[in-house]
Amino acid sequence: PREAWARVPCAVHGNGGDGKSAYARLVRGWAEATEGGARAEGGRSSVRVDPPSFSAGIALYTQGDLQGAETHFRVAMSSDLEPAQRLESAYNLGVVLSELGRLDEAAEAYGRVLEELDPKHEGSLLNLANLHLHAHLAATASDPAVPNRQVSNRRAGSEALRSARELTDRCLRHHPASELARQVDARVRQAQGALPS
Repeated sequence: PREAWARVPCAVHGNGGDGKSAYARLVRGWAEATEGGARAEGGRSSVRVDPPSFSAGIALYTQGDLQGAETHFRVAMSSDLEPAQRLESAYNLGVVLSELGRLDEAAEAYGRVLEELDPKHEGSLLNLANLHLHAHLAATASDPAVPNRQVSNRRAGSEALRSARELTDRCLRHHPASELARQVDARVRQAQGALPS
């Protein structure tokens, strides 16, 4: 299952679209503040500085420290963030939890983004669809040691696949030009075509 998940496209995002730019903004902001760089009116720094927990989560993720990144994204989500940072923290937490193999928790994080923050968030829609597709594949995998397993899990697999299809349809409605949405949708349709009649 972990090997299958590793092929699913997802990435941690910062406010600038990737973790490196968010971390670079933080470093520049700290340098400016400590070196007496350019100041805006009122003595405040003119460079936007992301909250340390958010940027630390991104930095730790890029360094491969998934447990550290998880901790910092959880802290960032519980702090007083701008809506965009709260959204990215919840999404990034989902990515980290997915990579840690904690797929149920990852699904909860993506669901939180979609329910509470942005029902059209492309990354959360697609990653949640991939989680449902993964659940379908795991539920319908045959195991010769357990003869009735496939029969008992068929309903759960079908429901997961139906959810994946609804999410990809929703994503394509909101993001019709998304190549990634089309790729995920093609994988879901392929899985639907492989279902026994």
